[in-house]
Amino acid sequence: MNFPPGVRSKNVKTDRLRMQYVESGPEDGVPVIMIHGNLSTGRFYEHLMPGAPAGYRLIAPDMRGFGDTERKPIDATRGLHDWADDTFSLVQALGITRPVHLVGWSTGGAAIANYAVDRPVASLTFIDPVSPYGFARNVINSSYWAPTHHEPPEREDMLVEEVLKSVTGDDGYPGDSTPSPNWPGIAPGTRGILNALSPKYCNWSDIVDVDPKPPVLWTHGTADIVVADGSAWEMGTLGKMGFVPGWPGEEVFPPQPMVTQIRNILEQYRDKGGHVQFEMFEGSGHGPVVDAAEPWSELFFAFVAAVERGAHAGVAQRAG
Repeated sequence: MNFPPGVRSKNVKTDRLRMQYVESGPEDGVPVIMIHGNLSTGRFYEHLMPGAPAGYRLIAPDMRGFGDTERKPIDATRGLHDWADDTFSLVQALGITRPVHLVGWSTGGAAIANYAVDRPVASLTFIDPVSPYGFARNVINSSYWAPTHHEPPEREDMLVEEVLKSVTGDDGYPGDSTPSPNWPGIAPGTRGILNALSPKYCNWSDIVDVDPKPPVLWTHGTADIVVADGSAWEMGTLGKMGFVPGWPGEEVFPPQPMVTQIRNILEQYRDKGGHVQFEMFEGSGHGPVVDAAEPWSELFFAFVAAVERGAHAGVAQRAG
């Protein structure tokens, strides 16, 4: 499938790896870096680019382990810090010197939070991010958006092809594992994306202590079955439902209340002086950026424009 009008596909060597990315807008425009989720690529954002307001440079890279970016292992013991550091290396390679606006979908949400803990950012936009305390199981492609939503056949074929570029095995998806005496008999290894997402290594709750605090936008699809309280793809929920034999009960391995965990962390962020905007997309699945693209895009660009105008408290704090 050809790229939409005004969207460019590029490849650049950073100080960490060679990265493939798509972009639109002027090279001196306001930089917006959009990080995809698991089993996807930067092209999952390209449909937003032709309609972006003038003056913004949108950049959507293929992250380590996915798409056409150089194939290098994921060190799961760092959580999503490999992705965060790769993103910063891309920003540097492109000669961007000002703090960037970061967008993170699902797995990408943890990556942008890790980025912000270590470096100044202009704003953070979370799209159905993984819990601040990791995610013990991942999802299949059919769970990305609401079952009532259908992409055009040509675009659907392209997105499936992008998913099939994912690096598989111990160094990519799903990663390695180690035996465990505890249910369900295996524990996270040290390599690959699912291990990086495990609660053993993935923790972006320290974002509450970032100072100064960039403005945050959190968008969530109310019909999301991936990141949810009682997600159908999480081991505690599956055990409780009887799909994984030997579940030891809620006292030992309870279902993970992911949305509640995200809300609690972002409320703490707000209570400590950060600006946080919560927006729920009724009926959307795990990807409102796709199944509610028009209203999501309108909301997002209004948020970024407000940040650029200095309309949010977080911007004033950073300027001070």
